[in-house]
Amino acid sequence: MVALILVSTLVTGCGTTSQQSTGSQPSGIVIGHCSAQFKPVTHHLTSVRSSSQSIYFISGIHLYALNAGDGRLLWCMYATRAGTHLSTLGNVATSLFRERPPSPSDGFTGLTVSNGIIYVCSMNGYTYAFQASSGALRWKQNTGFANTSAPVIVNNTVYVGSDNVYALNAKDGSVQWSYPTPDVVTSSPVIVNGVLYAGSYGDRVYALNAA
Repeated sequence: MVALILVSTLVTGCGTTSQQSTGSQPSGIVIGHCSAQFKPVTHHLTSVRSSSQSIYFISGIHLYALNAGDGRLLWCMYATRAGTHLSTLGNVATSLFRERPPSPSDGFTGLTVSNGIIYVCSMNGYTYAFQASSGALRWKQNTGFANTSAPVIVNNTVYVGSDNVYALNAKDGSVQWSYPTPDVVTSSPVIVNGVLYAGSYGDRVYALNAA
């Protein structure tokens, strides 16, 4: 069962994080835990209590997990290009009537939660998988151009639209197949009866064999 939990791309209020990088990360990409300054401010309108459920949302380069009952921060992770200044983050596309949308700066764009894993697309060209319980990075995969929609998970496969349409292994992120397109696929794929449908920035709709 795939659940779209909550997506929010509120860029304002972000700042510089305490970035950490390891040799296993792709060149130019920095991933780590957010610094304490990024704890969300929670306002309670009624008396609330803690919940066993969590909600997940994105804000710029940050991915948050909050307690669904009282809004308490559970964890926060970030992923960004090295050297990105958050003042440069903005809308995914501000110009119309182009074959390809302008390449945005950075930040997460859409998420999907399935079987305890959060799958997230980003403006920096990577698709990520984080452990929902802890925020630990499971894998990352270069999926070309900025991915401006939420990934779709069907039968342990993650489908992503970008400069190509990608099918990734949900466990390790390896590419099962990719279909090259002359434009950029900007919509979330839809799978119906084994056929993948996706719309593009170049006024096209593709129907592909999902297998």
